Amino acid sequence: MPRNDRQIIHNELLTIAQLKSELLESWNLPYSVLVMGPAGVGKSSAFKQVLAEIATGNPYAEFRYNAKSGCYLVGGEISDGTPEGDQKELETSYGFIDLRLSQVEPQDLAGIPMPENGITIRHLPREIPVCTATHLPKRGLLLLDEVNQADPAVQKAMFSIILDHKIDNKPFLEGWRVMAAGNRLEDSSAVMELAGPLQNRFAHYAVGADYETFKAWAIKNDIHPAITTYLANNATDLCRRQGDNEEYAFPTPRTWEQVSHKIRYWEKNKIKKTSDEKIRGIAALVGSAAAAKFVAHLEIANSFDVEDYLSGKVKKSFTQTEIAEAWGLLSALYSYVLNKKTKEAYIKVYKFAAQSDTFARLKEFMACLAKDLQQYDEKLAKAALMSFQQKELEEFFKKIGSAIL
Repeated sequence: MPRNDRQIIHNELLTIAQLKSELLESWNLPYSVLVMGPAGVGKSSAFKQVLAEIATGNPYAEFRYNAKSGCYLVGGEISDGTPEGDQKELETSYGFIDLRLSQVEPQDLAGIPMPENGITIRHLPREIPVCTATHLPKRGLLLLDEVNQADPAVQKAMFSIILDHKIDNKPFLEGWRVMAAGNRLEDSSAVMELAGPLQNRFAHYAVGADYETFKAWAIKNDIHPAITTYLANNATDLCRRQGDNEEYAFPTPRTWEQVSHKIRYWEKNKIKKTSDEKIRGIAALVGSAAAAKFVAHLEIANSFDVEDYLSGKVKKSFTQTEIAEAWGLLSALYSYVLNKKTKEAYIKVYKFAAQSDTFARLKEFMACLAKDLQQYDEKLAKAALMSFQQKELEEFFKKIGSAIL
């Protein structure tokens, strides 16, 4: 069997949400995990979200760099700057160390042997959480990323780390776990097949991109709503393999995040761009085909005067042949609410969605609007609904309330 075929069928393809569930369970089990998937799909983010949830109960808790330990920390008590405070922070926090194996040498894992008092002592790097590493937190995650881009000699150095959680006969700190990530051979990345003995030391998961998981993450991370509404109607553009076209740029969740940064930069600085200039700038991130379609969606969204729709000055009922325009208005409504960030804005948009016939033949759009706005800010959404009159509330739930229950 060709090795590419063996890689493709080795495991069911999980969503990021399913992967996080498996990683949470694996945290308490005595083996290491290897996650394989295309570049930019969110593997590294999934590991960090799992660690944050274990440490704080919140998968989106912020990480902070700790110079004394040389790693990132999450949860715990932040030091007050005293030696006692520093020690308390290490004792109560979880550490996160991300080693990119494509950039390391064997000694970066196994240490450098040095003569000392007539014997050879192996000096280990400070990133390895062995039991003698008093500068590190007592618990955390060591992520071995780009695992199948590692030199074969580096792969050999990984054997005892993966199976036994030790190096140079020094066991890891008891609260640390080892997990790994890499790209599949069929994703056209510069990867090598892992040695059989090393493969056998892992629990294997394969992951792909899915829109619902991306949308939930995008809402929590302030991704521009034009991106989520565009991908709702163009899900195949969420993640494409590098080999699917001849361009260097291709769409992934990671590159869509970069597109969001670019659009936010244009909006914040009031930079005006022609259609061609927008396509050129965004094509550098996601490729020309996705860029052209996305810019068309963005310009449709920007063409709406939302206040005219909310006030009833403009009334329009979209048909099944005007889906692109309907998604454009949804994007404009999202942007309106997110820019205002007020209960009043939620009230206006909720009443518009429930009372107007704008989406009369596309009822799923109203449900999508109500559900997503609740995810953006649940407190404001609930406050808005609490201000409804009884008749208005009954009408709202009759039409679209089931979407947010």
